[in-house]
Amino acid sequence: MTVLLISACSEDEADSITLTTTGTTELYSVTNQSADIKFKAGSSWKASCAANWLTVSPKSGEAGNNIITVATTATNRTGNSRVTHLTIESGGQEKTVVVKQS
Repeated sequence: MTVLLISACSEDEADSITLTTTGTTELYSVTNQSADIKFKAGSSWKASCAANWLTVSPKSGEAGNNIITVATTATNRTGNSRVTHLTIESGGQEKTVVVKQS
């Protein structure tokens, strides 16, 4: 059983990026499991993540309400949880979302 855990750090509402996804999202499966990260951006934005076991779509967009979908591309066979950070940048501000696959 695989668990995908997503958590986010929240900051002041006046920032250019406001995460509307709250709490923890857990997905149980092996591969191709996805979760949505909802946020509001004050200007155009871009997202980046270095993990090769996670896809991010879309990787950029315009101001307003947005949804990024992250999906696992491989089963975690390490026996340990693996963690990566998804960074959303807009208007000189950044928000980081922690993605954990167990």
